[in-house]
Amino acid sequence: MVALVRTVAALTRVALTVLTLGAMVYVSGMAGGAANSAVAASAVPSGHQAATTLSLRMIATPRTVKRGQTVSFRLLLRNTGSSPAVRIKVCDVMPTTLTPLPAFRFVRKGNVLCGIIQRLPVAGGVVMVLKGTVSQSASGGVITNRASAKGLNTASVRASAQVGIIAPCRLC
Repeated sequence: MVALVRTVAALTRVALTVLTLGAMVYVSGMAGGAANSAVAASAVPSGHQAATTLSLRMIATPRTVKRGQTVSFRLLLRNTGSSPAVRIKVCDVMPTTLTPLPAFRFVRKGNVLCGIIQRLPVAGGVVMVLKGTVSQSASGGVITNRASAKGLNTASVRASAQVGIIAPCRLC
């Protein structure tokens, strides 16, 4: 009974949590007293876990680039469900035309950057900015960058953004 009262008390606290992943990240909304993912996961009633829903959006800046330029991909991950999302793995699979730049709390394997968000509160959101440099051998055309996110108690979500590459001048 005492453990139940402590869990309810922890879940009713409201706070603003700030994180840094990549260039810019914020988390907002309800933050319970649980500091680690194991405690946070146990604080989510199993009946509510299915109601946890994520949304993912990606925006590329600039939308048109030349060889050697850097593109920023802004990912917005939101918890639109009714329970906290737990241990969310976010992966960005950049096309081979881009070389991913290092990002804080993200691990790079080839052209894939992956990071973990331990807990995303109800109505919380995280903004991650990941960057890639266009290779010198890139030809003109459109490339698509893709990202996905999946929590222990959520379904997988996906997002993508397209970037135009200006073809090198053949007559210059």
